[in-house]
Amino acid sequence: MNRDAELDRLVRHTLAGLAAEARPVPLAAAAVLRAKRIRRRRLAAAAGATAVLLAALAIPLNRDHDDQPAPPRPAPSATPSATPSATSFTVSEAPPTLRPVELPGGLTLVAVPGPGDSTWVYDRTTGGYVTVPFADVRPAPAGDLALALSARTGSAVLLDLDDHTVRDLPLATVPAQLSWSPDGRRLLYSDPSVGRLTIIEVTAGQARSRVLPFDAAAHDCPNGGCPAGWTRTGQELAVTSVEGGSLALISAEDGHMVRPVPVDGPIEDACAWSTDGRHAVTNWRIVDTATGATTADLPGTRPALYSLCWASPTDLLVSVTGEVQVYSPTGTLRETIPTTTGAPDGNHKVILGPR
Repeated sequence: MNRDAELDRLVRHTLAGLAAEARPVPLAAAAVLRAKRIRRRRLAAAAGATAVLLAALAIPLNRDHDDQPAPPRPAPSATPSATPSATSFTVSEAPPTLRPVELPGGLTLVAVPGPGDSTWVYDRTTGGYVTVPFADVRPAPAGDLALALSARTGSAVLLDLDDHTVRDLPLATVPAQLSWSPDGRRLLYSDPSVGRLTIIEVTAGQARSRVLPFDAAAHDCPNGGCPAGWTRTGQELAVTSVEGGSLALISAEDGHMVRPVPVDGPIEDACAWSTDGRHAVTNWRIVDTATGATTADLPGTRPALYSLCWASPTDLLVSVTGEVQVYSPTGTLRETIPTTTGAPDGNHKVILGPR
């Protein structure tokens, strides 16, 4: 029905009503005014009903939207309290003659001591070396993070080799007392003074520490002096009993006992396990992890500065001054690969790691 027809109907209806009331007013004029008032009220009511209907339709749409996962929020710019703020450091070029050596299993020298308190560090992005102004640098097995020794504090710091920043760690220790997990996202710190195992998670530019539940007495560590190290998978830690006899593999997540391993002696870190977990290096000897039997003694006395890493189930790489030696699980020297010796006054070891 159009607006004119509706108005005509309202006028007629009003005239009839007014006539019945017999009021002494001009019927036509009064009817028109009353009809207009009624029409305005009806239009207003219709507009209100339309608004209510639209709101009712919008509610399910919003509910459907709320059921969808919220878009990811940007990472907060503030650094968590557990992570001191980062400061920048300068990276410079390494000597052009210093080139990464190709080693079995995709390994290379990932850190070579440079002059003074500097280190030549392998850059996984460019495939070359850069010079960083820190000593005792120990790059993570993966990614762009590295441990280093701070000349300012004498403690370990965390380097980000991608954005060239350095931050303190949430505990005071030196790099040699920390070990990287195979994925390069966690650090293990074993405090022998209290029998405490601490995991430091280093992700998204943050470093947070958590104490791993660990019953030192149950593992024959009466004074808390049991060394611990990562396994090759990174899911477990190998805890050495001071009483000897075997290792205890515990969960790196909650510290529960997984299983014993019949190896008498500490295993330093993940690289000291063969890639299939069948052999390991402890106290400068190669052992069978299934039986605990020694399969070979590494030659000579253990050097003061060395680095080792299994490149495969059958290739053990040992980095010493000026060369990398490749051994079989039975101790046979298979190959000697010449390498750089680093700076003449370098007093830190060359580090083996994945390219």
